Amino acid sequence: MNPAIARNSTPTTIAIEPLKAIAQVISNQMGLPEGRCWADYERNKIPPEGLFCVVSYLAPSETISAVDYFDAETNQEVQQLCMLHHLQIDLASIIPDNSARLRKEEVLMALRSFYSMNYLAKNGLGLSWIQSNLTDTSKVEGANYLNRYTTTCSVNALHTKSQAASYFDTFSAVLTVAENPAKDINLGSNPYV
Repeated sequence: MNPAIARNSTPTTIAIEPLKAIAQVISNQMGLPEGRCWADYERNKIPPEGLFCVVSYLAPSETISAVDYFDAETNQEVQQLCMLHHLQIDLASIIPDNSARLRKEEVLMALRSFYSMNYLAKNGLGLSWIQSNLTDTSKVEGANYLNRYTTTCSVNALHTKSQAASYFDTFSAVLTVAENPAKDINLGSNPYV
């Protein structure tokens, strides 16, 4: 294995990935058993019965701001990036189980709960907006007919990375000062001469 390639174990710049944080909020607030709410890329198998939820990235994330500064107290360079991540949430169950249809509104309630606000804030995240629509995206998939309801939300995430900072006197740049004497500029005439 090539150690120069970033892998799943590469530490993130935030406490928890926005996708997984939203899955955790929904799972907690809807009382879903473990393994019933997951991030799309985790490739979990669809359970043969019961309610399940899949959270995925919907569109490119947007940069809100980017800051780089020197923290004199810790002698660290601090890089911060505030991103807006757009997420899609699919709540589903395989017919004849109608739990997705009967509990779809709970997704929106879970996202607006006090637990959600506290959990997201504790992890450097914040809910930016929730689409008020729950779209019925039910259809036949393979040999099964899914009750599926879809909504979207956006999450603000503050990504932070710190690293040792070099001092200015260790930079390799060379400063060359011209030996020309200072000029007096008469603003009444052409100052560019």
